[in-house]
Amino acid sequence: MKIFLINLIFILFNIKANSKKEPDIFDYAKNLRFCGVDLFSQKPKILSNPISKKNRTRSLSTTNYKPIRIFVETTHFEYQGQQNSSLSNQVPIIKSSLDKSVEAIKGLIQVKDTGDDTNYFKDVIHGFFTEHNIQYWSPIFDNGADIKSDFLIIVKFDTEYKFPKGVLASAYPLYLEPDTKRPLISLLTITTDPQYFNMRRVNEYFSEVILHELTHALGFLNSMYDYFPGGRENTVNNQEIIRGVQRSIIKTPKVVELAKKYFNCERIKGVEVEDQGGEGSMLSHWEQRVLLGDYMGAVIYQEEMVISEFTLALLEDSGFYKANYYTGGLMRYGKNKGCDFIEKNCLDSQYITQFGNEFFDRNESRTPSCTSGRQSRAYAILNPYSGIMDYRYSNNFFYDPTSYSYYSGAMYTTDYCFTYGQDIREANNGYFTGNCKYGEGGFYGYYIYYYNSYTGQYEFGHANKDLPSYLGEIYSDTSFCIMSSLSPTGKDSLYSSVLHPMCYQIYCSSLSLTLKINDDYIVCPREGGNIEVKGYDGYVNCPDYNLMCTGTVMCNDMFDCIEKKSSVKESTYKYDYVPKTTQKYSRIGLIPHTVAYELSDDGFCPKNCAQCDAKKECKVSKKSDDDNDDSNFFVWIFVSIAILLVIIAIGVAIFLIIKKKNITTSGMSSNNIEKY
Repeated sequence: MKIFLINLIFILFNIKANSKKEPDIFDYAKNLRFCGVDLFSQKPKILSNPISKKNRTRSLSTTNYKPIRIFVETTHFEYQGQQNSSLSNQVPIIKSSLDKSVEAIKGLIQVKDTGDDTNYFKDVIHGFFTEHNIQYWSPIFDNGADIKSDFLIIVKFDTEYKFPKGVLASAYPLYLEPDTKRPLISLLTITTDPQYFNMRRVNEYFSEVILHELTHALGFLNSMYDYFPGGRENTVNNQEIIRGVQRSIIKTPKVVELAKKYFNCERIKGVEVEDQGGEGSMLSHWEQRVLLGDYMGAVIYQEEMVISEFTLALLEDSGFYKANYYTGGLMRYGKNKGCDFIEKNCLDSQYITQFGNEFFDRNESRTPSCTSGRQSRAYAILNPYSGIMDYRYSNNFFYDPTSYSYYSGAMYTTDYCFTYGQDIREANNGYFTGNCKYGEGGFYGYYIYYYNSYTGQYEFGHANKDLPSYLGEIYSDTSFCIMSSLSPTGKDSLYSSVLHPMCYQIYCSSLSLTLKINDDYIVCPREGGNIEVKGYDGYVNCPDYNLMCTGTVMCNDMFDCIEKKSSVKESTYKYDYVPKTTQKYSRIGLIPHTVAYELSDDGFCPKNCAQCDAKKECKVSKKSDDDNDDSNFFVWIFVSIAILLVIIAIGVAIFLIIKKKNITTSGMSSNNIEKY
């Protein structure tokens, strides 16, 4: 049956693909967004130093840090918008996104306080403007450029049309501070392609894009590793063999220390950087097979873009900055999966994975799911290829004779592993369409396969229609993707018979995770699992507490985490956990929700309460369960006594009957003797 269903998937796929009536659901890989760092490979220039030898020594040895000061020069950029009507609407989008990204950088890093405000820009800035065709600038640069800044960003549109399709922006450092070699001046270039500016949530999207590019300009760049402490030799190893392939790894101290803790692997020697793309891309991004979701991946993965501690550790290891490490724990991909996650392939020879939170199995193709960090609804996407695209990763390609095609993961930067992604028709309407913070309501799917918990099979034919409001889906700052088939009792058997990704609000206390569904608050078991809920048909797949509750202050997204850092003490959040469940819902047993899971007083529901309403009145409590247990105990005793009495009565009756029979028999024998 399973083989038949798999073959049916591919047959239907080819019928739909050949009909040309609508685009392939999983065609989006051909429209991946790329970083433009490969387009500019020039090495940054080191400025001359007007400071005395005494001051130079002090600037190198200081251990004091101060908030980084950033100056953004947009005069020429705004002029370009005024001269070109097609760009005029893009200017406010980029400026707004720039403001958000710059504030994020200020919240993430500090720079060394050398005790002086040397004007490094005075002698080079006009030459810089001329070299990069910057025709207009702020008058402050005509007055000695004394802007008292630690980092200057100059912005322009790509009116020279150097960007190929799919590249949205690029940034890189052009001038370095003479002593520390810290980047001082950066050029940020933005695409002119209007198609990227006409979708919903464009401001949020470009904020992440620009933050990515400015992080390159701050030092996460192949050409900058020569200036890290100890130089390139102590920063990168290009000869490490991992998963049978020669890899490049970042081996700086804080990155290695973090990697051992994050992955729970003492053997790890460093964190892989991208080995695909051009010369700039190959060593200037994290390997997305290992750190998919970090905003410094080579391909923009809008399903889940977060700031991981790895990027901050690298910036700090550069020697240029001191980092704020509060990221809200949103990076969950591969976390605590052990050395196997790093050292073994994502799939076995049957295309089955042991890392169900990060990858999916071959027979799960096209099923909807949640991304590894539970920020977005997504799909198990396999793309057709004409052949094996990269023989280093041939184990991640399988051949389907019914379609005469090879199939593999949609993102080549994950080594073609089977990773979750977006539906192109959803994505065409806007950015973050599957995101539980920014997304749109409605049923997430176009006639695709769903796992039917009752039959244990993936079934085809559930129509795309808006989700009824009574299913309780909510988009909000505290909403995350949870797999569920819950539907109010008797409402609709369709929704209670199939699992689908839902956006539910969650609440974290020091000991428990609570889901909000309609007016009900359901406390999950700490280890997670599929649980039944009073008043609902179906069940919900509770995530592991330690996977989701990495901080008592919930973050909306990576920018929100930075803004909330001041209200969070380090001791109030933790990143260590050993999750016991994965997204392999069919492999998890059902836990009847008949006992309370909350054991503390600081959760949303009262103590010892498993389910409550908005007024915090308990619906399912441990007390009621105990009462039921006591009642059952007394009933059992009563029934047992009654049965015992009946047995005794029967025994007495049998005894009396036997005794009477013996007496009668004895009398008859005496009479007979007398007669004869």
